[in-house]
Amino acid sequence: MGKIAMIGLICIGLVAIATAAPKGCLHNGKMYKEGEKVSTDPCSPCFCSTDGLMSCMVVDCITPSCVDSIKSPNHCCSTCPNGANCYLPDGSTILKHGASKLMADGTTCKCASMFGLGFGTGLGKSICAKLP
Repeated sequence: MGKIAMIGLICIGLVAIATAAPKGCLHNGKMYKEGEKVSTDPCSPCFCSTDGLMSCMVVDCITPSCVDSIKSPNHCCSTCPNGANCYLPDGSTILKHGASKLMADGTTCKCASMFGLGFGTGLGKSICAKLP
């Protein structure tokens, strides 16, 4: 008599009785229920999908729209607690997005930088010019 290799079946003598396949996902030796969150990393969340496979995503963050962003351990991407902003030419004074400031030398600086694009120079710097 040859070998019988059947998954999800229990063989009793010559009668095969079908059993329901367990619902969930086996990952690193542990069984997870359908829909159960598996990863604790907010940048690559994984969950057990309905087809019994682990589904993982990769979160890609854009450049924050501020110079004083913070990174929380519970979030993947940095956030701007004080809203969009930029630095004045001194490199330490922060100006809110859309605001302008008249400097001592007569130049006017405005925070109008384009953030979130992830390229270019001058991200987070104000634009300054002498007005006539």
